[in-house]
Amino acid sequence: MLSESKFVGTNPDDQAVALWDRDCGLCNSAMHWAIQRDLPSKIRWEAFQNSHDLRITPELREACRFSLHILMPNGQILTAGKATLYVLSCCGHR
Repeated sequence: MLSESKFVGTNPDDQAVALWDRDCGLCNSAMHWAIQRDLPSKIRWEAFQNSHDLRITPELREACRFSLHILMPNGQILTAGKATLYVLSCCGHR
């Protein structure tokens, strides 16, 4: 599994990118729930299977099969639990 790390480059629009699994029912439900609650739209959701983001390495794409990953605008990658906590914070949960 990919550890939290940095990717090359930054997100030009200052929006975090959530990489989720479009083939996972739970992931689909969670993504729709979060989109409805992330009113400032701090997160852009992309299915990792369809993403053409050049920052996604083969290692990261493989890791996305197993857990949520957030590409932060500053280059940090949040994985699994930390990624989930970030999504919840964007949705107003503390």
